[in-house]
Amino acid sequence: MADSVFPNPNLSTTFVNDHNQEAQAVWDAFHTEKSIRPPVGLGTSAQFFIFNHELNPNELVTFENYMTQAKVMLGFSLIAAVWRAH
Repeated sequence: MADSVFPNPNLSTTFVNDHNQEAQAVWDAFHTEKSIRPPVGLGTSAQFFIFNHELNPNELVTFENYMTQAKVMLGFSLIAAVWRAH
């Protein structure tokens, strides 16, 4: 389902390893009070994605559906995860 809406990212092992190494360096520097740059964590709620018109055109998934139907929650969460990765 998600592949039909968004292309599957083709992330190489090198890309992922480089990212993880950079992230570790940023957090290590932060914890030793010698920040390279501020570490950033992204926190979002389900409502942000449900009311996002790119992800949920015509509001086909309602917050109630999302919270009460496991298959709707799973399907929409997968689509949102792919969207976030891009």
